[in-house]
Amino acid sequence: MTIVHMPDAKNKEDAKYRIFRDNVLMKILPGIFLLGFLLAGCSFYYVAKQGVYQLKLLANAEPIEKALRSPEIAKNVRHKLMLISEVRDYCRDKLHLKVNSNYKDVNLSWNHILYNVSASEPLAFKPYIWWFPIIGNVPYKGFFDEKDADAQVLKLESEGFETLKRRVGGYSTLGYFSDPVWPTMLEMSDESLTELIIHELTHATYYIPYETPFNETLANFVGKTGAHRFFVDKFGENSEEVKNLDRSSQDEKSENDFFFSLYQELDNLYNSARSDQEKLSLKAQILSNAKKHFLQLPINPHFKNIEWSRVNNAFLLAFKTYNQDESVFVDLLKHVHGDFEAFFTELGSISQGQDPFLALRQYLKEKSHSNSG
Repeated sequence: MTIVHMPDAKNKEDAKYRIFRDNVLMKILPGIFLLGFLLAGCSFYYVAKQGVYQLKLLANAEPIEKALRSPEIAKNVRHKLMLISEVRDYCRDKLHLKVNSNYKDVNLSWNHILYNVSASEPLAFKPYIWWFPIIGNVPYKGFFDEKDADAQVLKLESEGFETLKRRVGGYSTLGYFSDPVWPTMLEMSDESLTELIIHELTHATYYIPYETPFNETLANFVGKTGAHRFFVDKFGENSEEVKNLDRSSQDEKSENDFFFSLYQELDNLYNSARSDQEKLSLKAQILSNAKKHFLQLPINPHFKNIEWSRVNNAFLLAFKTYNQDESVFVDLLKHVHGDFEAFFTELGSISQGQDPFLALRQYLKEKSHSNSG
């Protein structure tokens, strides 16, 4: 990949960019430090440090249109940037997502990887929870510095938790900042990149504080459904691109079914009357057998590229967080005849303050009764 660095401000366009960058810093820095003081203690250090990384990511970003004018940009990078621009337009015009200025800019000089840390109790699917202003309670914590992520993992494990550290392809600031594109995103396949952009823009469009499983499952559903529509509209229903996407979706479903089954088997064990020692012994046996069965699944080897030592309660909880009950969103989209504008309007009508999955089910049931009446 060719890395294009931001040139010095030698002309009006670059000078304008520097003014924009400085304005971004002046507007965001006070908010970062105010947020830190609200959290206090170690949380202040965490928020301030991640905030500095976020500022660097934003400050050195440039419009995708400008990056595309560089003759130095690699062909594959050019292709990905053009694809992102296409997907943004599609999200705005066809999926009715709030695009705003998200993924309009790119920071090709960014050389950091975002890591996500989560944790669970070893004999219960009970996540470790962090609290942050605006987004509320979340069962994961992000780090731009891998050393910080590793330190968090060690701390949690010393307290008896099982942990999961993973790389994150992208994230959303929920519309509070303009989320840019960074280099590792451009290493993804066209299908995965398209789904990622739609997933993150869904978060910027609709988000319920304290309801991570609902938010992530919704974004997963819209990401997959929206990506399929995008490729059908772009290449045609019978195109090789769509066939590849469908095969990948089927393999993903097989993987999902497998881990749902494993989650349920372990959950039944944890809720049994057995002693903790018995549970630990049986848990090890269940995971060992699961590994053998997983490797025998008739799916693309890409989906089997899992370091099995990482398959623990934290892994399965993270998996379930993103795949809680997708069927409710399938039913809602059918209810509005596939219209995503109506889909998000209906989502905004469900009563909050209770389990949103249950609330949406009840809402759909009431709608069905009123329509049949």
